[in-house]
Amino acid sequence: MWRSDGKSIESEQLHARTIIRVMRRSFTWNIEKFSSLEPGLKNTFSIRSLAKNVLMLFELCITGGQCSEEVVNISLKPSDDNIKFLTFKSFVVDSKGNQVECASHEFWSDDIKDGAKLTLLLTKKKLMESKALYLPNDVLSLRCECDFSTGIALEEINKVDFGTISSQTRNEVMENEYRPVVAKPAEISLALTEDLKAMYDDGLISDTELRTKTRKFPAHKNILSARSPVFKAMFSSDMLENSKGCVDIEDLEDETVHAMLVYMYTDSMKETSWKSIVQLFAAADKYAIISLKNKCSSFLKENLSEENVCEILVMADRHQEGDLKAVVENYIISRDKDIFGSVEWKRLMDTNPKLAAETMFKKVYGN
Repeated sequence: MWRSDGKSIESEQLHARTIIRVMRRSFTWNIEKFSSLEPGLKNTFSIRSLAKNVLMLFELCITGGQCSEEVVNISLKPSDDNIKFLTFKSFVVDSKGNQVECASHEFWSDDIKDGAKLTLLLTKKKLMESKALYLPNDVLSLRCECDFSTGIALEEINKVDFGTISSQTRNEVMENEYRPVVAKPAEISLALTEDLKAMYDDGLISDTELRTKTRKFPAHKNILSARSPVFKAMFSSDMLENSKGCVDIEDLEDETVHAMLVYMYTDSMKETSWKSIVQLFAAADKYAIISLKNKCSSFLKENLSEENVCEILVMADRHQEGDLKAVVENYIISRDKDIFGSVEWKRLMDTNPKLAAETMFKKVYGN
């Protein structure tokens, strides 16, 4: 800022700093009798402060089955609501003592609020196929590293220099000023999205492909790895998918794989039917595409109906999505007379009586 009369003014340079307190914990988590761990059962682990207070609760469970492969999920539940950011890494410790990275993710406040969860890169089937290596004595041993912020440790502003700026100096600055033309962020984002979409549509310089039962989708390892830690593990290790140049996905429909890829390249979701979103949610969960899962979950919450609520309840329970499941249960309870008497609910009681009973219990006794 300059005075209009050209006189010199006093200026000050200020230095501000903020120090964020971060807590780091590393631990070994042994899950005994892993082969007998069935969907719905949970193995828990907690880290505590010196005062023995619980800082973080971890829950490991199996999800999937029936029409999809069983995957191993870990849920993170901080005890402090003020935590805004956390990172988590997990390694499988094999029988030789080697550590194989199997999960890594960063969670921000919205992710933590909705329920932080990540999927191990090694499915239950792959662990069982190499049981002698990964499950000695039927024990899955995980080496975990967790960092999370616990608030601001220091905030301060220091005055470091002051002086005067003359009109001559001001003129020199203005004469030598360089003003580059900078595109607006929205323009950059739109151009990048269009270019990446064209690269996907045209299959330009693709170096891998996703194969369903009836179709092949050319893709790029760098894009898939940047968007999904599951694909990242495939393409940065000696896993079969990396060596043979393709990934077989026989449990997903062509339309679902296409929609997942479009999102990974463009960060946009075009699907509008709840059935397609349910399938896309399962794909996002399988490949740990957290932002896509959150978008699918939000869509389903906003489009609940008496016709689809039972199917969405089953899906939320299968994938251990506690926040979505709670919203669905509240929807059912608020319309209990119509839903409990519906054909869909009677079918749910026949196919999943435990889940139906759990929801009715909440209706009678609350949470």
